[in-house]
Amino acid sequence: KGEHINLTLPEYVDRYVYNEDYQAAPVVTLDGVQAAGNALENVQEVFSDCRFVEYYYPGIRPENESFDWCALKVVLAPYNEEWYLVGLIHSEWTI
Repeated sequence: KGEHINLTLPEYVDRYVYNEDYQAAPVVTLDGVQAAGNALENVQEVFSDCRFVEYYYPGIRPENESFDWCALKVVLAPYNEEWYLVGLIHSEWTI
């Protein structure tokens, strides 16, 4: 159980999708996961025929000792010799 999320779509995107500038992420990985918390990390199983790029921040504020890491995965699927966006997955440190 968790708390209800009462946000507008722009507020939700700012908080849970693009909470950092992922274009400037210090670590970018193809088909790899840099960190996992206590949430299920199953991108490779759910999107088994896809590729994904993970944009990862190992920590935002030094005083948080990396307990504020976050990542955005961009999932792409091939179709007719083109790649299409099929998923955006946000991950972050959780208790």
